Amino acid sequence: MFENLKAFFAEARSEFKKISWPTWDEIKGSTAVVCTTILFLMVVLAVYDNLLIAPCVDFVLKLNK
Repeated sequence: MFENLKAFFAEARSEFKKISWPTWDEIKGSTAVVCTTILFLMVVLAVYDNLLIAPCVDFVLKLNK
């Protein structure tokens, strides 16, 4: 059992050496893209919610009175 475990970790270590890890600048760039995209989507959804959905909900609620 321990031989299988030892072989597994040896193969895993070998595979990890083949990975092309991103540089620090690539990580910072990718993080900036993700944060900018999330911020943009937050603004779009907030505008959509406040300009379209909220008035529709108010209208439906007034119909039920």
